[in-house]
Amino acid sequence: MPGKAPKISQGTHEKRRVPAKTPKAAAGARRAKVLSAKAPDYVPVVQQGGILSLVFSSIDRDQEPDSMQVIELIRNGVSGDAIIRLAELINIPKNDVYNLLNLKARTAQRQMSKNLDADKSGHLVQITRILQRCVEVFEDLEKAKRWLKSPNYALGNEIPLNLLDTTEGIELVRDTLTRIEYGVFA
Repeated sequence: MPGKAPKISQGTHEKRRVPAKTPKAAAGARRAKVLSAKAPDYVPVVQQGGILSLVFSSIDRDQEPDSMQVIELIRNGVSGDAIIRLAELINIPKNDVYNLLNLKARTAQRQMSKNLDADKSGHLVQITRILQRCVEVFEDLEKAKRWLKSPNYALGNEIPLNLLDTTEGIELVRDTLTRIEYGVFA
């Protein structure tokens, strides 16, 4: 018949056409377009230095710290006032951060003028990285804080923030955030 193109069946040996953009990249492009249309002066919460630079004063806000800088920060010990900055950033009492670090309040108050030991410093860095990961996934600090403080079905109806007192809990929360990001199980 003139004017009709013949149907071409795709055999198993033929390659399928793959779109130029992955679904995640396409969604990001759509989201950026919507954000720029809604609020032309939109500035992302996570700058180069990210959440780490807001909590740890020794990290430069203009660039993302590399692993060696973070290792050096942990080895030297983070200053005790980083606990207060993290508590203020998440909007929780500093006693809750003491509990996450397994510190007694009196011991923590003595530590405010000194640097924390390497173990406590590393734990505080990991908690801060979880907050940064939340902001990356939810693209908003307020949404990230709300998620951290709300019971989560994927975590057995536990509050994610309450799980950050152990290394295993930190890994579980990080894995859950990755699943949320990719839409596997939220």
